[in-house]
Amino acid sequence: METGQNKVIIVKENGEQILNPKKIEGLDLNIKGSNNIITIYEPYSFFASRIIATGDTEITINRNCQAGAGFSIQKTRNVKPNKLVIGKDFQCGSRCTIDLTDAGDIFIGDDAKWSWNIYVKSDDTHPVFDITTKECINESTAVTIGRHVWIGMNATILKNSEIKEESVVGACSVVAKKFEEKNVVIAGNPAQIRKRNINWTHGSVAGYIAKNKKEVK
Repeated sequence: METGQNKVIIVKENGEQILNPKKIEGLDLNIKGSNNIITIYEPYSFFASRIIATGDTEITINRNCQAGAGFSIQKTRNVKPNKLVIGKDFQCGSRCTIDLTDAGDIFIGDDAKWSWNIYVKSDDTHPVFDITTKECINESTAVTIGRHVWIGMNATILKNSEIKEESVVGACSVVAKKFEEKNVVIAGNPAQIRKRNINWTHGSVAGYIAKNKKEVK
């Protein structure tokens, strides 16, 4: 890691801060450029994970992050400052990627549950413009994923998208816009609302059904 104005901060459960630790178990850091600030709260669990930051990147990973093999956070070109915030109790399977690209922030709420091979991208990388006015028509702002959102395997979340709290994104879906309703199932390519008035919980389907039957009696 290049030093200078870059900071990696581990925040222990008692509030103590460790600045620029020599090693973070399970996490490979590739920090270049300057003005990168990465803050990780204990406890955390990384396995064959990595962070790539090339400058002007602010990353905050809150407590109880559990990342599967191949989890990656990357900003490979420093075109514009941006930030990533991952809320408490984040869980993801293997090969999930959060791509800060060139611009656009990414905010992930508490208690997120991701399957495997999820891809979240904050920017299109290349401009699309009106041939008459030359105006760029694909500028990036932010990706926002609310609290307690479950994302199914092989889903893709693209720039400027918003998913409200207590929702589900179906497997292989492509989310490319803002959804203003919470408690919905979003699925398809492009993703659309498929069901309303839902919520979800951790654990197995069979376990939930058995418990619910007992409570109804």
